[in-house]
Amino acid sequence: MRTINVGVIGVGAMGYNHARVYSKLENANLVAVADVVKPTLDKVVKKYKTKGYSEIEDLLKDPEIEAVSVCVPTTFHHEVVMEAIKHGKHVLVEKPIAFTAEEAEEMIEAAKEAGVKLATGHVERFNPAVQKAKELIENEVIGDLVTISAKRVGPFPPRIKDVGVAIDLAIHDLDVMNFLIEAPVKQVYAT
Repeated sequence: MRTINVGVIGVGAMGYNHARVYSKLENANLVAVADVVKPTLDKVVKKYKTKGYSEIEDLLKDPEIEAVSVCVPTTFHHEVVMEAIKHGKHVLVEKPIAFTAEEAEEMIEAAKEAGVKLATGHVERFNPAVQKAKELIENEVIGDLVTISAKRVGPFPPRIKDVGVAIDLAIHDLDVMNFLIEAPVKQVYAT
């Protein structure tokens, strides 16, 4: 497997995790990070001994970088992802993919036209409990599913300031359900 050179845009809480993981992967080389918050940027640059850019455009112009993780607030996903695609970078964008469905569709179409990969970070799909549930469903160990529900408990995450908890966190539940069932949704309701 070849090594891919990556950059991380937005190294706050989630972007910091992307940088940390990339720095440990055998098939990834963390080339650079970008963030508009200088102390955050400096901390990550020092910790992972990588290049740092205070301007996203400068990271995207770096010819060494093949792929980027976009870890900025959701309201900026579309703008940043579209710029990355214009620069020919493969993109892993944090969930939710975009602020609106229209923005998401535009990003998907742009990636197809540019011939780059666009993926969304749905990490719960790889949770061992979810993987086991998938195995049990596929092997018909637990019988026919007739309904699935999800409940989130706990305090409202303070980092969510632009899209609300339903868009930011419930998307995990919807993605897991879709992954487990692989069938069209017939009814959805929420309270």
